Amino acid sequence: MLQNAWFQLDIRDDGLYIWLYPPDAEGLALTFFELNLYLVKHRITLKQAEKETLRRELENLTERREVKLKDAGMLPVDESMSVTISEDKLEAVVRIYAASTEGEQIEGKEGFAQMLTDAGVRFGLREDAIDEWLGNRVYCTDILVAKGIPMEPGVDASITYMFDTEKTFRPEVDENDNIDFHHLNMISHVAEGDVLAVLSPAVDGKNGTTVQGLEIASKKPIRMTLNGGSNTALSEDGNVLTATVSGHVELQRGKVVVNNIYQVRGNVGVGTGDIEYDGSVRVTGDVLAGYSVTASGDILVDGVVEAAFLTAGGQIVLANGMHGDVKGALKAEGNITAKFIQACTVESGGDVTSGSILHSKVTAKNSIVVSSKRGVVNGGEYKAGTLISVVTAGSPSKTNTQLEIGADISVLENFRSLEKVLVDKRLEQRKARQTFDIAARRMEGMDPLPPDKAEYMDSLQNQLSMLEVEVGELMIRYNQIKEELEGNEQGRVIVKGDVYEGTRIVISDVSYYVRQNTAQCQFLLAEGEVKPFVL
Repeated sequence: MLQNAWFQLDIRDDGLYIWLYPPDAEGLALTFFELNLYLVKHRITLKQAEKETLRRELENLTERREVKLKDAGMLPVDESMSVTISEDKLEAVVRIYAASTEGEQIEGKEGFAQMLTDAGVRFGLREDAIDEWLGNRVYCTDILVAKGIPMEPGVDASITYMFDTEKTFRPEVDENDNIDFHHLNMISHVAEGDVLAVLSPAVDGKNGTTVQGLEIASKKPIRMTLNGGSNTALSEDGNVLTATVSGHVELQRGKVVVNNIYQVRGNVGVGTGDIEYDGSVRVTGDVLAGYSVTASGDILVDGVVEAAFLTAGGQIVLANGMHGDVKGALKAEGNITAKFIQACTVESGGDVTSGSILHSKVTAKNSIVVSSKRGVVNGGEYKAGTLISVVTAGSPSKTNTQLEIGADISVLENFRSLEKVLVDKRLEQRKARQTFDIAARRMEGMDPLPPDKAEYMDSLQNQLSMLEVEVGELMIRYNQIKEELEGNEQGRVIVKGDVYEGTRIVISDVSYYVRQNTAQCQFLLAEGEVKPFVL
């Protein structure tokens, strides 16, 4: 065992002496600070000159030296130890100091262990280290005498989806800015028996124990389950979800659903009546005025939509376009794509992409992109969350056209409501933590805990863990909405061609009126004003 430099008090009739011993080849020198601390603890005070003498002796210590400290003697000093417990409470280290002449040594393993117990070390004693020291007593040297058991954290459950859960469909645009409606590839096809999702179950952690004998609770992992909807089957162990039919797979409110696509051959009109389907719908002809198509999935129309009403839980794709005659409407939770849009109301939970839009009211959560050779937006109101990009805005006849970037009012209300809930939950979490810490301090030293006390501590720990999970989930949602709102302020309106007088640009409720025709510019919110910048 390594031996650092050490010392021993020698009590004689003519005074108090101290023996200084140099370290082994690999040992460390003895610091005056440690030696002086020991002397003060035993009420041995030195004058400044005596301190300087002792300091010099330590600095030049190469062999055993004797130094007289006092003319008067003192009572014998027993062998003693200093115990240091690590910050994480998983290790205990001792430094042992030699007994003075006529002082008593630590009596065997039992005496050593009792001194550790008196210092609060009750678990994980390293008996081999204690035996080694008893066989070869070294002093002023750190000895690791106890090791606790570290807590092993659990592993959160996770789900791997075998299909694209985020509908990121964007139509292809050729070099002439023409939208290709022939290669949409928007449906996630699956065959019967295909694996749709795989669950990796949560793995419980293991509690640890400190050298003081206290339990270190492992945080409970987040558990998840696979949620299968129509036309899916779950394995016996609940870890694999497969398709029971061939069709179109999508994630609807956290549930995996496989839908067959309902195809209308020809027009939606008097021969079909209104269409309502729990899945995706494809119309090979037109949707005639006055009729409606409602689908929980996507809607694809190969022909033209007249003054009709299309509502989709997924996306709407119009291979040609829509003549709404002011009455028609398109509403989708996902993206809306059409070759042209005229005189209708459009609401999209994602992006709106078209070749031209005339005299319409269009709202998109993300972006409105009008990309074709002409790319005209003329007449009406157009509101997007982050981006509006067109080729031509307005017309030479000064048609009232408004392009606006701004957050949906429901998003703002949700953000404010979530902010209040988060404040309340954090306060509840703080109070629960204080209650747990106070209880833990009061019960420190109880080994083992009485059953009623153990049950009470478990309930406090469970309550605290649940609050931590709740606050974590709320923070994720809060940051998502905050990022969305901040993105509105960084939003922009891009006009690649002409923007005509009479056009109004609005970004985060700040307006800009185009008073003279301008070309090839983007509008940004800068210094509290909407300003045009040349592309």
